Amino acid sequence: MRTAERGIPLSPCRSNGESTWKQSRGTAIRAVAIAAVAFAASAADAQAPRGAVPRSAASPTNEAQLVIPQTLFDWAQKAHYALFPGWGSWSRVYNSHYYFRTPETTTLDSYSYRYYSSTKNYVGMAGDDVYIAGPVGGGTVQWVGKAADFACQINPNACASNGPEDGPMFVLDGNTNQIYVLRHKAPRAGTVVVGSSASPAPNSGLTEQGFGSHMAYDGRNDRLFVAARGGLWVFDQAKNMSGSVTPTRTIKVEGLDWGWHIVYDAARDMIYLLGVNAQSEGRLAVLNNVSTIGGLVTADRMLTIDRQINTFTVDLSRSIGYFSFGSGVIVVTNIDAIRSGALPTTRSFSLGSEASHRGLAVDARRDRLYIGDNGLQSGVHIVTNASTAAASNVASELVAVPGAWGVTFDAANDRLYVNSGGSQLTLLPGASGLRRGALPKTAVVLTGAYATELSAVAVP
Repeated sequence: MRTAERGIPLSPCRSNGESTWKQSRGTAIRAVAIAAVAFAASAADAQAPRGAVPRSAASPTNEAQLVIPQTLFDWAQKAHYALFPGWGSWSRVYNSHYYFRTPETTTLDSYSYRYYSSTKNYVGMAGDDVYIAGPVGGGTVQWVGKAADFACQINPNACASNGPEDGPMFVLDGNTNQIYVLRHKAPRAGTVVVGSSASPAPNSGLTEQGFGSHMAYDGRNDRLFVAARGGLWVFDQAKNMSGSVTPTRTIKVEGLDWGWHIVYDAARDMIYLLGVNAQSEGRLAVLNNVSTIGGLVTADRMLTIDRQINTFTVDLSRSIGYFSFGSGVIVVTNIDAIRSGALPTTRSFSLGSEASHRGLAVDARRDRLYIGDNGLQSGVHIVTNASTAAASNVASELVAVPGAWGVTFDAANDRLYVNSGGSQLTLLPGASGLRRGALPKTAVVLTGAYATELSAVAVP
């Protein structure tokens, strides 16, 4: 992301109780590291480092480059309405109900902008430069790019192909209740997550309940499964999600109050869903035919769990489940043969009493288990020969990733994603070659916008 390095920046001021824009005669705006912007990511995702060929899947044509303030502001409200809500300003109160009006576009000298009173954010243009201000900019005015940088987001049909995309990549923000969609699974260092964003539509049931805490993506059918209250939300045509969204269908599992972690088996059209019942007792539901079922369903298998489980993963090729609890991991072999009753423990192992396991991912091909640990050690444990690991012979190495929380493994590209329970997401290429020690130089660190909590990742 770039910040203002030339010209006269903008700064908000107060006039007659209303925020307006004026020219600032102070020093140039400095970069604000993490506070910078969901909005800016739409430009950052399309820009390449100096001297490099742009990585975007599309380049703006002359038609697409004609971005006027009205068009840009309208798009910002749709793509990032949690930051720039279309209702923006209070209008009046009538019979105890609030009525809203869309914020007006204000022009001052060469600047056009909109102010959103409900979030206290601004979006503005001066010539072909785009700015934001308010909490979204960390309290300062931020230059986020040229209008043409947003052209292919605003009008994708007017953009020419520039090569195949390798995404999408979905990032769940548990704090602002949004799912961000990036076109590339390996964005460059410094990219601000997000690309386009999707938020729950009013009356969808998602507004109060939220998107949940985990996702799984069916790349062949462009379908996103999201763990949520009662079971699963399903979104078709997921890579085009933007703005206010409603699930294509819901899968509510009888006897399950919350679902919070998913393992998706595309070959068998099946999902393992970890969650709790109304009494907060652990449950593992197994659902078949997830590409078609909907409404209230009975799980094909429902297993009870007698302890607090943080997360889990399944080695689908070996039918082995791994379940994390506190500082330990439970191993359950032949999990597909367990039809009902309590989830048995084949064996278990611990990586130290100071560990706090929050994320699990498995590389089935290489029999490696990745464990996110946000305890005192803080990093990703790599357990080799995971299928036979036990308390007496567990072998692991720790890669230092600050605040490591959730982990997601991209088997097709041997890539590991590590979220830190806050606004940082670390991409580790060549995961099979990771060894004990400091964060490798090949790591790519992505940042979230202001006040984000990047809690889960889903890739094809």
